Order: sequence, then C-alpha cells, then structure tokens
Amino acid sequence: MTGAEENFISNEPVAIDGNNERTLPSETLGLFAADAPEWLSMDTVAAKGHVRRAPEQEQGQLNAAVFENLDGTYSMHYFGTDIKYVDEQGCERDKSTRLKPVTSGEYAFAVEDNNIRSLYPAQLSQETGVLLTDGAITIDIRPDSAANDAAREQAVPAADARSDKRTAKNGADRDIDRMLYQGVFGAGTALRYTPTFEGLKEDIILERPTEINRFSFLIRTGGLAVESNETEYQFVDGDGEIVARVGSIEVFDSGDSGRLREEEAEYRHVFEIE
Repeated sequence: MTGAEENFISNEPVAIDGNNERTLPSETLGLFAADAPEWLSMDTVAAKGHVRRAPEQEQGQLNAAVFENLDGTYSMHYFGTDIKYVDEQGCERDKSTRLKPVTSGEYAFAVEDNNIRSLYPAQLSQETGVLLTDGAITIDIRPDSAANDAAREQAVPAADARSDKRTAKNGADRDIDRMLYQGVFGAGTALRYTPTFEGLKEDIILERPTEINRFSFLIRTGGLAVESNETEYQFVDGDGEIVARVGSIEVFDSGDSGRLREEEAEYRHVFEIE
C-alpha cells in the first residue's frame, strides 16, 4: 500500500474519433483550472493547451487521463500508478491525498477520497498507530520506542498530531498535506507522514545529533506473511498475492549534500516476526 506516484506525459496530442477541426474558446481554460486534479501541473495545462477533461475517452484506464486541447485534439497522460479508483457505486473517481479532519474516535485526520485510506491518530503511541486500509486489509503502524534504551527514556508517551503542508516540487500548484508527530523517539526526533496515492511515506527526522540510533515500529498486518527481496519487504496474502510493500531505507542530510553515500552512513532494515 505504500509508494509514490510517477507520471509520464505524452509529448504529442493524439487524435481520437477523428475530431481535429473544432476550436474551443480560450475562456474555458479558466473553468478547467478551477477543477484541475491535484496531480496535474497548471504549467502543463498551459503548455499543452488543455481545455477540458475528457473522461469519456479514458475507457476505464485507472492509470491514464485524457484531455481535450484547444485545437480539438486530445492528449493522454499515463502514470506509473493508478490515479483513479472505483468507488462503492462503481464510479471512477480521481484519487486524492488530501487530509480531512475526523470528527469522532481516536483519529484526527484521514485521507478519504482514495481506495486506500490512511488514518492518523490525534496522539501517536504504542497503543494507537497510523492505519492503512482498503476495506478488506488493514495495516497498523506504531512506533516502538521501548526497543531502544535511550529512546525509551526520552520518548513522549503519546505524540500530539500536527498537520502541515509543503509546496509540491512538481509544479502542481498545490500544497502537499502531511502529519507531524514530535518527540516520538525522544527529544529532537519526529515522525512525519505524507499520504500518497498508494499509501504513505514515512520520514524519521533527527533535528539535532542524538544518541538514539535504533528506530523500531510495530506493524500489525492482520495475518499477512512477510517476504523480502533485494530492495523491499512485501506483505503477501493467503493466495500469494503481494498486497503491500515497505520500501528500502533512504538516508538524507539536511545540508546541501542531500542523500548520504554508503561510506558516510551505515543502516540496516530488519523485520522480526512475532
């Protein structure tokens, strides 16, 4: 259920149904801009001359979107992951990673407009974690500060939720919703969760040098088996189907150097099955 979307956008308009003659009025661009899906850059809209979403041309492709252009041709956008889902009424809807407040229970925010929902508690602790669910499968992720002596002594019993945003790097003219929990593994540490189309991205943030060097989590899978390959861990159901993945660890420096080289940092990714 985890992963980040990557997209490929066709460079040339494609003719559909032979409709290449009609010219649409430029004022329709304003209407489209107001309803643009979150994953589409408005720079792309201007560059490609898109004036209308054409769902009638998408033919049930959940990883593709078609737009009509100003000259009457169509452009199809392909993505490396599904950008749409089928709701309970059988209708195709655009996926969203927007966080919405939850008005009851122990969860404060949730991604609702997606077939893979993520829910974030008002207080993150070993008793209440982050949830990922598609309705049939639920995965519960909780910090386990007790697994490290220094973390156990310093960690807050329950970290309060705080939502924040960052500007999208892909030029999509929107802020990206995120959840932040301070002090989960002790002073100067934080956990940040960013919803994605297929789950979530987790960042362990070290705000200053710390003696804490082990960050453990309890993951309840509801009976899914765990398998691994060279790059990731996979959760497999009783039929042998991969239903969720935990990607490899990436370590970044907050300075200009960016991603750390292997000789600069040593880290291990280990699963223990209970």
